[in-house]
Amino acid sequence: MANPANSVIQNLLPVQAYFTVDGTFQTFIGQGQPFYASVNPSQSGLDITNSTINSTTIGATTPSTAAFTSATVSVAPVSGNDVVNKTYLDYFATGLSWKQPVLCATTANISLTGIQTLDGISTVAGSRILVKNQTAAAENGIYISAASAWARSTDANDWTELLGAIVFVESGSTLAGSAWYCTAQPGGTIGTTAVNWSNFSVASTYTAGTGLTLSGYQFSITPVGTAGTYGSASQVPVLITNASGQVTSVTNTNIAIANTAVSGLGTMSTQNANNVAITGGTINGTTVGATTAAAVTGTTVTASSSFSGPGTNLTGTASGLSIGGNAATATTATTATNIAGGAAGSVPYQSAASTTTLLVAGSNGQVLTLASGVPSWATPTTGTVTSVGGTGTVSGITLTGAVTTSGNLTLGGTLDLSSPPAIGGTTAAAITGTTVTANTKFVSPYFDAASSAGGALRNASGTSQIQWGSGGGSNVTIDVSANLNGTNAQIDISPTGTGHVHINPSGAGSIEMNPTSAGTINNMAIGGTTARAGGFTTLAVSSTISANSSVGSSGQVLTSAGAGSPVIWATPTAYATVTDDTTTNATRYPLFANQTTGNLTTEYVSSTKLQYNPSTGALTASQLIIAP
Repeated sequence: MANPANSVIQNLLPVQAYFTVDGTFQTFIGQGQPFYASVNPSQSGLDITNSTINSTTIGATTPSTAAFTSATVSVAPVSGNDVVNKTYLDYFATGLSWKQPVLCATTANISLTGIQTLDGISTVAGSRILVKNQTAAAENGIYISAASAWARSTDANDWTELLGAIVFVESGSTLAGSAWYCTAQPGGTIGTTAVNWSNFSVASTYTAGTGLTLSGYQFSITPVGTAGTYGSASQVPVLITNASGQVTSVTNTNIAIANTAVSGLGTMSTQNANNVAITGGTINGTTVGATTAAAVTGTTVTASSSFSGPGTNLTGTASGLSIGGNAATATTATTATNIAGGAAGSVPYQSAASTTTLLVAGSNGQVLTLASGVPSWATPTTGTVTSVGGTGTVSGITLTGAVTTSGNLTLGGTLDLSSPPAIGGTTAAAITGTTVTANTKFVSPYFDAASSAGGALRNASGTSQIQWGSGGGSNVTIDVSANLNGTNAQIDISPTGTGHVHINPSGAGSIEMNPTSAGTINNMAIGGTTARAGGFTTLAVSSTISANSSVGSSGQVLTSAGAGSPVIWATPTAYATVTDDTTTNATRYPLFANQTTGNLTTEYVSSTKLQYNPSTGALTASQLIIAP
């Protein structure tokens, strides 16, 4: 079809429409050719009625006026000219101020400094954090985390920015996806007024049912029972539940089953079950064997009164066993051929009625005797001499006279030791007696102590004078005054090794050293660690004198530092105190020296010829001579 628009003169051509049988439009026909009417998307002034527009941007870059009976916007607005939906408007209708989401939120009080882990999330520098659980509620708010001190975010660092603030939490093991609303009211001061945050939700309200508790977004089962392990081989658990089927109490009870309720055991209550093997238990109050005797085997079989029966083949150890019974009624005599339980050489005896006891064998040479009616073994002692007669000489000891008394041995006559034999023969023996007296002297190289208690020399009244060897040691103690007055004798006290000499009188005692000629004390600390007072007629020092642990310096002298203080070394000083006197109203005399160099030992006054008054400053002289 030719384009008539190319002509200067526009011609109107007839157009026919082609429809199907059912009346559906197909195409236009003009000049024998089918064609479609062209549609320009940029056309204006179109009136579209009862139609739809799909996949078309309405308004494009230049907004146009539009009227809609009904329209749906599914996304939130981004730019300032975006269409908003009702949900978005509802938020602002309630006074909400949405803040940028935070990475995570706190669940407890924290220190607002440094990188840390919150609600299972490791923060990094620059993360937005919702702080809502501080002990000091004024510290709550939205912060930017840092390696050092945290700062409030710029969109929540002014009190007005917290009014109606709401923020989403992006991450966290318990708070991810939650939203939190700030309940701050106008008139507060940030950092001073408490900032509280509440959980915000537009979803349905959740409540905890029976047996459940709700904290934030988490349901928990409320425990009603007590955790533990119940039941054992001898106990079964008893369960108590509430109306919801929860176990509220569990206790143990011992297993008690009637014998009639257990099959296969027979009627145990009457002890007539057959083929019952009892291992490791006890049988109480039961006749074993009944009318037909049965064998009883055990480690120990105890009869509270007696064993009865013929006693045939009875073996083992029996205590208080009566074999044969009463001889008057026994028809068959039973003879015991062996008593078991005794060691070789033991002697049996009756320690009580119907009680046999074995006395173990004694030592060689001992004899059997009675002690308080009880047999025992004893070593025989010297017996009683009934008669001794005759005289003679036995090893140098002469017996004169006759012993005629009977009973205990009596030595009659005189014991002559004028030629005494050696006691003990060729080997000396000990002499033991209460008192051993020597009319002349004791001669022996040793006096030994009888025990570790040591020995002692005592005076006539029995008081110890000298003691030695006390405790088994090598020591001598003199308990009385001791005089060492040997003529021309030298007395040495010279301990060796670590030995030392103590002279330490107690009470009012003192040490006196008064030789008739000069002596020496070498390497001796007088007074030890505690100084003692001493008096000397003449004290000669050949070397140095140390006072207060110091020998002083050249030219120093010993001086006292005061009452109770140690003597110290000090440098002597000689000076007169100079005073600027302008007030004394009295006569004063100027001083003069008799030399101009060297050491000055004497100063001379001007007598009365030259006088000075300090208060007036007047200087007077009895004669004034001015020499040229």
